[in-house]
Amino acid sequence: MNLTLGAQDLNLYLADSPPDWSQGLVGRDLDGVDGMCFAFEREVRHAFHMDGMTTPILIAFFDDSGGYVDATWLDLDAGPYHAVAPYRYVLELIGDHADIGVFALLPALLAGITPP
Repeated sequence: MNLTLGAQDLNLYLADSPPDWSQGLVGRDLDGVDGMCFAFEREVRHAFHMDGMTTPILIAFFDDSGGYVDATWLDLDAGPYHAVAPYRYVLELIGDHADIGVFALLPALLAGITPP
């Protein structure tokens, strides 16, 4: 899926089913991909972890309407992370986008996303 966030056009995997939610980015080909967008059926409070990941991620959480909830940087040795409030959508950014994403994408993250 493609998502425009601020001035950035992102090429993302879409996780919109239980098997995809469980697998996340683990074991996927990450060449030419900026990350993954998770779309849950309703607001949830699942923990995200780095088990099996090969790259750090910037992870941002959004509510039912696409409004910003929380964001953090997860290094490979990070333990499970729980967002500060329920969320329905999650954006994980890897590689160069994750490295610059904290500052370059922050205004767009705070403005929210248009749900898929």
